[in-house]
Amino acid sequence: MTTQDAKKIDLVDVMARLGHTPTKIQGASVWYRSPFREEKTASFKVNKDLNSWYDFGIGEGGRIIELFQALYNDQSVPHALEIIGNMHAFSVPTPAPLPKPPKQKTDKPVITAVREISNPALIQYLEQKRGLDPELVRLYASEIHYNVGNASYIAIGHANEKGGFDVRNGNFKGCLKAKDITHFTGTEKTGKIAVFEGLFDFLALLQMHKLKEPPHDALILNSVSLVDRACEYIEEQEFNDINLYLDNDKAGEQAIETFRKNFKIVKDHSKKYLKYKDLNDLLLDKNAFLIELKKAKSKNLNP
Repeated sequence: MTTQDAKKIDLVDVMARLGHTPTKIQGASVWYRSPFREEKTASFKVNKDLNSWYDFGIGEGGRIIELFQALYNDQSVPHALEIIGNMHAFSVPTPAPLPKPPKQKTDKPVITAVREISNPALIQYLEQKRGLDPELVRLYASEIHYNVGNASYIAIGHANEKGGFDVRNGNFKGCLKAKDITHFTGTEKTGKIAVFEGLFDFLALLQMHKLKEPPHDALILNSVSLVDRACEYIEEQEFNDINLYLDNDKAGEQAIETFRKNFKIVKDHSKKYLKYKDLNDLLLDKNAFLIELKKAKSKNLNP
């Protein structure tokens, strides 16, 4: 079972296999009582179009892998894929004989420091793996130090609208505290807003245009599972010109359709980088091209 195989599995079917039945269905939204706790009113939603979930009780969401990581209190992707593979081997939509998620309390991440990005490993990750200028990244993100139990970690993180931090480094991507969208204010107030799936896509576009600030407001989804939340927020803030810079994959296409259902003016810019998965991939390719070009020029100057 690969990550891509897992993402194709229908989450509604997964919930059925886990023994959960919907309490309400509204279009593409299927509501359940949360699998993480006992509750009377359903607060767990599966978006059938995006094949994603969101738990309003804990402010977290994602896709199938994140669901099993949360259910089993285990951030190991291989372990999640193993459980998903075992479950998917059963052809009937009834709960597979899975081990019960552990009930013991697990240590929650505790943020110990938020400072300017200076760690050499993080800077190397930004420059070599993401092709981003650390000086630009420092304007929008910080170096987050946090503990989980007795273990200490460090990552690049940016704040969201609920006071949580979306964090990542070369080995991990996740969220500390509540998960939510992130809003950056632009230099001009025109009613326009640009929407990105991740922070690095937003920064890649700024860097390619040699900008330090966006001319218009920008919204970072931080996860395609937050598309509905983003639509509500955009409507509340009264933006009327929606510009999408989402990933060139199925989830991105489904997110675009959700925006089009909710707003009159929606511009899809993903075709401008159709050969690439996202804007960060485009930036990496441009950087590689410039490096090769410099090498070629240097070779011509030094025969």
